Amino acid sequence: MTSRCLLRLFTFLTGLYVLLCCAACGTANWQAPLETRTPQDAAHRDTTTYQVQSGDTLYSIAWRHQLDVQHLARLNTIAPPYLIRSGQTLHLQHTPPATTRPARSASRPPQTKPRPATRPARSTRQWGWPAQGRLASTFKSGDSLRNGIKLAVAPGTPVHASAAGRVVYSGGGLIGYGQLVIIKHDADYLSAYGHNRKLRVKTGQSVSKGMLIAESGKTQTGQPRLHVEIRYRGKPVNPLRLLPPR
Repeated sequence: MTSRCLLRLFTFLTGLYVLLCCAACGTANWQAPLETRTPQDAAHRDTTTYQVQSGDTLYSIAWRHQLDVQHLARLNTIAPPYLIRSGQTLHLQHTPPATTRPARSASRPPQTKPRPATRPARSTRQWGWPAQGRLASTFKSGDSLRNGIKLAVAPGTPVHASAAGRVVYSGGGLIGYGQLVIIKHDADYLSAYGHNRKLRVKTGQSVSKGMLIAESGKTQTGQPRLHVEIRYRGKPVNPLRLLPPR
């Protein structure tokens, strides 16, 4: 092959290489950018408000969000007896200041401060065990799965009020509690009894210490358990610090 032929072949191959590189670059430039959002971004939910559902009470909503019911009532300008309606939107916390000056007709939620969640003093109330049974699970601060204690009891075991008060919730609308009874004892303390198979009291009913309020049932996993929880100003506390030793 002559030198001239070799030169032409080299020139042809060089040009072909350049064309292929340009085509590859052009294809790459048309590719869609990679998605950089995380699952957390996609799952973001508004936690500053709550829309009232059928069967809710202000106490059950405060319980679900670990809020002091009196603070929740003040925040939404709701007076006793704390009546709410299905579909109503409640503020759960203060909204941040607006970046622009709002119109005069716009309304703002009242600016209230929650009562300090101080460590509760030793209660002078005489608490009682709601049922006889082996202690199967203890309280652990900061663990949402251990906000109270669980007693291993046979299904159908009578459940009694640990102290006198008024039933502020009786139903099955709080996920994770099954059939639940919540009792208000005073301005600071609430107690709750969950995983029941049958409720014996209704919302608004007054109860005395030791009164029958439910029959125990099973957890979602089928374990025969009674969940017992006590809250001080909306926050879970260790029931074993209040219940009598046994």
